[in-house]
Amino acid sequence: QYSPREEFLILSLFKLSMEKEIGAIKALGDFIGGQAETVLPKMINSYNRRKQGLNYLRTTLKPILDEFIKVNLSLELNPLQVYQAMINEHEIKTGEPSPLPRGVSAEEAAENEEVKKIVDERLQSLSEVCQKFVDGIVKSLDELPYGLRWLMKQLRDLCLKALPDTTEEDISKVIVYFVYYRFINLAIVQPDQYQIVNNDLPPIARKNLITASRVLQNLFNFRKFNADKPGEKFFVPLNEFIEKNTPVIQEYVESVYQVPEPEEKLQVNKYMELAQKAKPVIIISLHEIFKTHALLAENLSQLVTEQEDPLRVIMADLGPPPTEFNEEDQDRELQLTLANRFKVELDEDSENQRLYAETKELVIPILRLVPVQNSIHRLSLMDVLEAGIKFATETNNAQLKSQIKKILENLGKLEAVDVVSKEDNYESFVHDVALEVANRATIREQQRKEVARLKTTLQELKEHQTYLDESIQSYQDYLQACKENQYAMAAKKKKKKGKKGASSDAAYKVPPVKFTYKELAKKRVIIDSEVPTIARKKTIFTISSDTPGIFDVDAKIAGATVEKMVLDFDDLLEKHYNNITQLELEQVTLDVNMTIHLINSAFLS
Repeated sequence: QYSPREEFLILSLFKLSMEKEIGAIKALGDFIGGQAETVLPKMINSYNRRKQGLNYLRTTLKPILDEFIKVNLSLELNPLQVYQAMINEHEIKTGEPSPLPRGVSAEEAAENEEVKKIVDERLQSLSEVCQKFVDGIVKSLDELPYGLRWLMKQLRDLCLKALPDTTEEDISKVIVYFVYYRFINLAIVQPDQYQIVNNDLPPIARKNLITASRVLQNLFNFRKFNADKPGEKFFVPLNEFIEKNTPVIQEYVESVYQVPEPEEKLQVNKYMELAQKAKPVIIISLHEIFKTHALLAENLSQLVTEQEDPLRVIMADLGPPPTEFNEEDQDRELQLTLANRFKVELDEDSENQRLYAETKELVIPILRLVPVQNSIHRLSLMDVLEAGIKFATETNNAQLKSQIKKILENLGKLEAVDVVSKEDNYESFVHDVALEVANRATIREQQRKEVARLKTTLQELKEHQTYLDESIQSYQDYLQACKENQYAMAAKKKKKKGKKGASSDAAYKVPPVKFTYKELAKKRVIIDSEVPTIARKKTIFTISSDTPGIFDVDAKIAGATVEKMVLDFDDLLEKHYNNITQLELEQVTLDVNMTIHLINSAFLS
């Protein structure tokens, strides 16, 4: 859970940055069009990647994505791609050339009845999954990180004030850019990068998510698909889906910036620091300290103009930033307690409160340090302080003596304004000191429990990491074993036909299989060749395998080797998946589908 104080400070910083940068642009669209040199988009993108942003994405998108990824069916809408996939599937399955003609246009492919049926089914599936994303995003508005919504509110208010020509439509575009396009959309397209999905994303699922994202982007931009624009023609039937959901998204965008101010939402204000007893603590890496120091030194003249500015005083004490930084230490983190070294002007009541708190802080260590003799009488604060002065004199402890003197001075000042009273031996003050000590013990106990909980969590994370590493290795070993087993079956069958007495424990090796040039051309494995026509009758291709999945091809003409080639079966399958139909080698060009079928039938069946 984030700290309300840190959230308040970072949102205040963003607001100041917005005010400065909006004053330097001419139109709101410059933020998203790249015309203005501004760091604001990067700042907001980094802000969105914090814990609360990632938690929102996981909670909202994970159920939809998990269900979507399970459906291992393509949502490709391009008729030509659908048509080509039908050809590939037929040829690999049967080993025969597809009856469908090759080289057709997209329009011709779209006229095919089977293609029409497939595309219609995919349009329906795409519309349904996009509707689930829309419903999930709209329903989760209240869970959208408060800071992001408030920043959009500030952006809107500042733009309406500084850029009079800004319209509500312009504002909607920028809100959509930051909230949907640069936040939610990135998680939809790359859920594995945000650790939303548990397993590796299958290639077909990633491609489907990109397709769905394209439809959702048009919806959130309130833009229909145009048949005249490249690549949009096949999405035009989804304009009905966009029309239906446009009012919902408009209401969603208008609701994004309707949030209360941070003082109300976070229960924090700029005066809270003055009343805090415990000084704020931050955790910061050495690299962040180094970069902050370097950036401040580089831009100091622009940040402050007065020579006596506190920032200049601090930078003068620090000196120039180091020129070298050990990269091995950049991720080391430090816990720093923040203290204001500069006096803050306070009103009288605040000054009295500060003096009261300071006196308590001075008294507490004395109670621990000064030995007090047992007595049947209850000791007062003055008794303890007198014992402290005596102890300091006996031990030559000048610091203790100075500290007690400061306490007495403070008590005098506080008594003068009726905050404490000597008449009751400062009983109310002593009571507050006792509460302070008791609270500190409670805080330490809470911290001890928190440290124990964090250690337990860290141990669990380490154990889970070990489990994941072992699982990954187990899966890899299993896949490799399956792969070797599949190829080994062919090797065993060949060995049975070999010499009697051949060792069954011999290393994996598939005996060579010979094919004439004419056989491979007839099977349409070879579709183009630079082998001279007169030599083709004497050309023999010998295919063997000493390594699972790797097939060595030895091409001979009249018994003399003229070329040696290597076919990687995984590479062939990848080309098939990507609709690459040809494999060009030095002397011949192979048909990918027919080559896969040849290997399946000759070696793997």
